[in-house]
Amino acid sequence: MKNFLRKGLGLLLASAMVMGMAGCSSGDTASSASGSAAASTSADASAASDSSNYPDKTVKVVLPYAAGGDTDLNARLASKYLTEELGQTVVVSNMTGASGTVASKYVKDATPDGYEVMFNHNNVLLHKLLGLADYTYSDFRTAGVIVSDDATGIVVPADAPYDTLQDLIDDAKDRPGEIIYATQAGAFTTLLGLVLEDKAGIDLNIVDAGGAADQITAMLGGQSDVSAFPYGLVKDQVAAGKMKYLCIFAEEENPLIEGVPTAKEAGVDISLTRKYAFFMPKDTPDEVVQTFTDALKRVSENPDFIEESNAMFATPDYMTPEETDAYFAEMEEIYNQYGDLMKTAQ
Repeated sequence: MKNFLRKGLGLLLASAMVMGMAGCSSGDTASSASGSAAASTSADASAASDSSNYPDKTVKVVLPYAAGGDTDLNARLASKYLTEELGQTVVVSNMTGASGTVASKYVKDATPDGYEVMFNHNNVLLHKLLGLADYTYSDFRTAGVIVSDDATGIVVPADAPYDTLQDLIDDAKDRPGEIIYATQAGAFTTLLGLVLEDKAGIDLNIVDAGGAADQITAMLGGQSDVSAFPYGLVKDQVAAGKMKYLCIFAEEENPLIEGVPTAKEAGVDISLTRKYAFFMPKDTPDEVVQTFTDALKRVSENPDFIEESNAMFATPDYMTPEETDAYFAEMEEIYNQYGDLMKTAQ
């Protein structure tokens, strides 16, 4: 039985969350509604007929997260190089709210012309699983993966009495339910905590501490014992001797992080990574998707992009739309195994 405390650490840290949503009004008459529908149909038809010229204006990448996190950084880096490849400006728009569903619904319902694209990772699977939306990744046209996060792992304070993952597991078995694992409700790191409990046979006190910045603050302030972070987010704290990594959840060791074993090498059979992908409205024309994914592939092979990605401890890892669909289908099966427990984190 998981002991999720809704925003328990957030209260201790006196953090606040502000959610802004903009709405638009609609006309009251039947003729107005009819005109809107006709305009939408006309716009979709125009998008299809103009797809051979794609892109001929700015492309907006919609991000379901606030600025400054790993997803935001990856989106902005990819957009910079996509601007070069597509010959049009590619801009990032942060659209937070409702656990990411404000952004995902916005793109899902957008005109299918390739000018409004969502950038997300495995969290795209959570909306339907957690009952936040009635759609999932397959309700979009995937345009491909650009990078993978194979540097997320278990992090503890530098003065924690653990030098290995096994040390943490042994302590958790001696003190079931006492070790605080800080995460964000329903996030990928929550799944990692649940899988770790399952595979290692332990019981952690999994607590919703808010976003990554809140989780870092919680750990540095002594409010949590363990978290899972992408290495790029806490590399400065690690370098300063404030945090240490016990393992990463990749299939094999990451050469960008020397001396950090995988969970499998540490004795726990877990291999879960995130892949960052682009998603378009379902009816986006094939030629638009092909143009975008071809540009994505060229970006992934650009030596400068590779260097900048590696500096953020991300791994360029292009996947075609078909490969991307297969990956998310596989991940969806894994997420569904822990669906009931994930729901308790809401």
